[in-house]
Amino acid sequence: MVNQPKKKGHRVGKSKNAHKLAQDIEDATVRLIKTGEEIAGDFPEIKDEMLSSCRDTRRSGKFVAEQYHKMLTATWRKYQAFWDYAENFLELCRNLS
Repeated sequence: MVNQPKKKGHRVGKSKNAHKLAQDIEDATVRLIKTGEEIAGDFPEIKDEMLSSCRDTRRSGKFVAEQYHKMLTATWRKYQAFWDYAENFLELCRNLS
């Protein structure tokens, strides 16, 4: 039972995918802001709108990062609660023995 092969299509390490996604979003946000600021410098007629869009993008990127960190914190709390429960259960089992 322990050494059974994994089922086809079974995914391992989904948390790594979340980290990769968060990093990809951050990288894309930085590139978009940089490109927008360059466009604003090249086209004075749209400079104000473009810089406003860059500020909006920066705020949105910050929001996504905050939500990601909240998700990690919530996951850690669930993990910690499970760990605490498991330790208490183990202690109870030892006391019954």
